[in-house]
Amino acid sequence: MKNVGILVLRGEKGLSLIEVMAVIVILGILVLSFMNISGYSLLSRSQSVQRVEARHVAEDQLSKARVYIRTQKALPPNPAVPGYTVTYQLSEMSNPGQYATASTAARHISLQAVVLIQAVPQILTVTVSWS
Repeated sequence: MKNVGILVLRGEKGLSLIEVMAVIVILGILVLSFMNISGYSLLSRSQSVQRVEARHVAEDQLSKARVYIRTQKALPPNPAVPGYTVTYQLSEMSNPGQYATASTAARHISLQAVVLIQAVPQILTVTVSWS
């Protein structure tokens, strides 16, 4: 009788130490590369969620500031929003203001709207920063 399904190699008693070590190194490289990719994807997702939440805060604060300016005819004080720093800025239409963003790098979102203060159009900028 022949063993059709089993391949028997004569003279081979198993894998050598070098072959086993080569397999371990290759598997280790594959596992590390997948871990790096998954780590970057989790970090990217976390940053995306943070930006979406910051945008919602900015839109909400822009709306509140416009109502405040419409009723009070003045720039509202910067609000306290947990986890965020919100800054309001008014500038003239002919001379848009400058604001420093170097300290916040890419962790900020700015939205702008045109508002009327005593019949003079001005640019309202709301900047939301996070750490």
